[in-house]
Amino acid sequence: MEKTFTREDTRAMKGIAVIMLLVGHLWPFTDRHPAGFEWTAPFGLYDPRWIEIIGWAAHITLYVFLFLGGYGLYHQIKRGTKLHEVLLGLYRNFWKVFVIMIPIAFIFCSNQPSDFLADTSLCSRYASFSLRDLAMNFLGLEFTYNSEWWFITAYAAAIVTGYLLILALGRSRSFWVDAAAVTALGVLIIVINSLKSSGHALSALGDNFIFYYLFNSSAVPFYMGIVFAKHNGLARLRALLERYTKPGRALIALIGLFLIFVIRQTEAVTYDMDVLIVPFFVVLCMTLADLLPAVKKALAYLGRHCNNIWLVHSFYCFYFYAATRLVYCTTDAVLSLLILLGLSLGSSIAIDGFYSALRKLSSRLKKTAVKA
Repeated sequence: MEKTFTREDTRAMKGIAVIMLLVGHLWPFTDRHPAGFEWTAPFGLYDPRWIEIIGWAAHITLYVFLFLGGYGLYHQIKRGTKLHEVLLGLYRNFWKVFVIMIPIAFIFCSNQPSDFLADTSLCSRYASFSLRDLAMNFLGLEFTYNSEWWFITAYAAAIVTGYLLILALGRSRSFWVDAAAVTALGVLIIVINSLKSSGHALSALGDNFIFYYLFNSSAVPFYMGIVFAKHNGLARLRALLERYTKPGRALIALIGLFLIFVIRQTEAVTYDMDVLIVPFFVVLCMTLADLLPAVKKALAYLGRHCNNIWLVHSFYCFYFYAATRLVYCTTDAVLSLLILLGLSLGSSIAIDGFYSALRKLSSRLKKTAVKA
């Protein structure tokens, strides 16, 4: 029987991706740090400039999440999950965090200092309240409460267009045909967006909501994830490495990840090309994780909390004064990352615990009402 890329594999990869997400938001954005803040290397072990370089390189995590999202959508649809159920699940998780974090933001952060970060626009997001802003942010149509939540609408749009792609590719049995179709679609999207920004007639569309999300290049990795799920591509790639010894697999994975890092630093490679890089990045990361079962288990645990961590971490990184003071209490980039991870994971555990307690209370009240 052919091996598959399991749910535990996906969770472990999400664990890696969510760490990279925190790195990508915490380390490179100097304008989002406290004024005059600079990272230092502990004991002078390396050039501090590498912190920013690694931070920018970690931005591949966006495409990893999208790729895994497309991979998961394909399996959900094939199991019989309806499109509206997938979308409702996405927004339900978003709203669970929203109804906790936004009240906290307005209650405790409406009168915080207005210049605790170099980018002062981040410091006063909760200084004024309006029902319109609340409704638009709750629906994911605006992101004034948290700019990093833009991903919600983009991800929802990718789910809808990805579902249509699953239907369109339904009869194809060739991985190469499907992959070529997605690549061609990606090129078409790049060309259309290029024309739109160069004074072409398409520029008349401006920031049209539907056009933007229909021709969003960031969704292409999502589509490629669908193709790899349909043809079990990740498991097949990983199987190619299993013929080697454990030290051999580790060496190949490390060299491969280093080459990906180098390739992505070249000016000729743009973020749009990550659609071709991400599948190999995922397989190489998981090849290393397979060699370290305890680490893989820890990553899978972190991966189970990745959605909550993604939704809450930016509050501690950019928006909550007291939290940013804690995160930036050290110039050691690794220690600062661990503080941010601890705050975010702790919040995720607390949020899940809160809703678990609500469900138990609701169940008990229902039983009591039935008995009465």
